[in-house]
Amino acid sequence: MNKYLVIIGISLLICFFAFSNAKAEETINKNDLHKKSDVENLNNVKHVYSYNSYAISENKKTDKQFLANSLLFNDFFSGISTYKDLLVEFEKDIYSKLFLGNAVDVYGITYGYNCNGGRAGGTLCTYGGVTLHENNHLDKEKNIPINLWVDNYKKEVPLSTVKSDKKIVTVQEIDAKVRKYLSDEYKIYENDALGGNIQKGLIVLDSHSYKKSLDLYKIKGKTADSFLKIYSDNKTIENDRLHIDVYLYTK
Repeated sequence: MNKYLVIIGISLLICFFAFSNAKAEETINKNDLHKKSDVENLNNVKHVYSYNSYAISENKKTDKQFLANSLLFNDFFSGISTYKDLLVEFEKDIYSKLFLGNAVDVYGITYGYNCNGGRAGGTLCTYGGVTLHENNHLDKEKNIPINLWVDNYKKEVPLSTVKSDKKIVTVQEIDAKVRKYLSDEYKIYENDALGGNIQKGLIVLDSHSYKKSLDLYKIKGKTADSFLKIYSDNKTIENDRLHIDVYLYTK
């Protein structure tokens, strides 16, 4: 009897892994993805997602702008000696109109090169990354589960890897946290000679009511002021039922 139970258990386990791997294969056509070799300046991308500074703050207000599609926060940074101000740029001015004069939370990847606006030499820029502060916070941070496949084989990711206490969170915040983890653990933006064996990859944010896909190597431009523009649309997603699917390929 025990022998048959063991056989049944093994069979179910095999079916589970076969289903998991099949799910990855059926969902994504890796031929549609950009290759790491397509990236013009891999080192700049690695610097941004692995080591770059972030503009992170809650309950901030400003009535200042540089252009109509921007927000300018004076004295945003307190612990950085060189930079004091933050300039947030949006794809459209409807976002700046929504946030101007209201309490907001900011989570954005910053850049200094080609950052134009604010005090010269004393301002960092970011694209989007803004949500309204009022009534947008949970009682505690929520862990956002990640399903990760490498060459269609499921890998374990600690549940606490990505979390947020926001009810509505920007795609930028979640994407930045996922790419930081993948950079640290899988060297996604490292050259092949230095151990970066991942060649293609995709992040899918899925809240059941909305899905956002991000090609890891669809990088437009050589510098952060160019390739970070993907966040200027300030896209947001509901945290409640959010999960993340990641697909990595070594060839």
